[in-house]
Amino acid sequence: MRHWLRQMFVGRISDRGVTQVATCLAMFAAPSSVYAQTNQSLEFTNGPVIASNRLIGLGGAFVSIAEGADSYLLNPASFAVRHRYAKDEFFDWDFSLYWLDGIPNRESSPEVGLNPGAVDASAYLGAGLGVHFGDLGMGFHIYNKEFVFRSQSGEELRLVQTYAVVGIGYTIRAIDLSLGVGATPATVSLQNSNLEDILRLEGTGYSAGAQWAPTHKPYRIGAAYTSPVIAAEETLRPPEGSEYGAVAAMNVPSRIAVGASWMGWERIYNPESTRGDAPGKARTDGRRYVLVSADLSMELPTEDSISPVSFIENQPEASGREVSLTPRLGIESEFLANRLVARAGTYWEPSRVASHSGRLHGTFGGDLRVSVIWDWRLNFAVDLAPKYANFGLGVGFWY
Repeated sequence: MRHWLRQMFVGRISDRGVTQVATCLAMFAAPSSVYAQTNQSLEFTNGPVIASNRLIGLGGAFVSIAEGADSYLLNPASFAVRHRYAKDEFFDWDFSLYWLDGIPNRESSPEVGLNPGAVDASAYLGAGLGVHFGDLGMGFHIYNKEFVFRSQSGEELRLVQTYAVVGIGYTIRAIDLSLGVGATPATVSLQNSNLEDILRLEGTGYSAGAQWAPTHKPYRIGAAYTSPVIAAEETLRPPEGSEYGAVAAMNVPSRIAVGASWMGWERIYNPESTRGDAPGKARTDGRRYVLVSADLSMELPTEDSISPVSFIENQPEASGREVSLTPRLGIESEFLANRLVARAGTYWEPSRVASHSGRLHGTFGGDLRVSVIWDWRLNFAVDLAPKYANFGLGVGFWY
């Protein structure tokens, strides 16, 4: 393991010296009510950016950057995209492992629409692995969430969600275009205090993405589409007459995301890549740079879906009836060459229910090179918004 990170809500281990995007499809939501009797679907959507320090610091604006195993859920084109330091290698690999845990307090709200104190605890675990052979790349990323709450009768319950992508990508070097596709299986289960499944639903969707990074040009453009996932295939249902009620499905809305980024100063954003089919060329550019990235993500409406929080409280409220827009903006700079990187960003976290409004996030972070036997990268990130705070620290290798 070459990278370690621990956060208030987020923790990460990665084999690379810098954490990559993560994915983003954060579906932080509360579990279904044990009293509500409905066949409506529970909608699970994106919440705050809960990912790597770099992604948090950039406000989640990573669709066009699209580098590393953490990017697979965000833009499948990243299956084929190489890191800068691996562009002249035929074989390369990338690995990501992270855990997240937290206990929201009575004043905090981990997600818009989730009332403070709605969950007693939460835990998150994710892993990604990718390999590259020349212009071809493939891999997977799996993301698991668990929320602990109590029913009105006092029983401890857990909602466990798993969302993943398994895919392949290819770079067409003649036109500097990377394309990727993936299958996106999803599972949701409700467990009792003995960790036994009371309810289990499964479903699968797909995703596709593209990135254009013209050689020696200072910009990249990216786009991605994620199909809706309706986890409605029953592998286990509550017994008839159970107090847990009827849940028809977990509904993950479809998402369309576009992004663009630009890099200036000394560093070349898109250096020529040989992918092992020719001797690598010596780098002649400098280290200092300024990177600006902007994304716009759109979640489409869902039919007959309700807010999981309202389902808990036995007051079903429609969710996802309108399109939700999430603009993101981030800036990053290595202004002290080979020593210090700083980044800042902002993004809007929309609400999918009428009873809550969205909130604006401000983020910042940085990386510091410290030489003790090896060159280490010490990094941090902060994400602040009304009723929300996330702080992370990490360490990895500098390169």
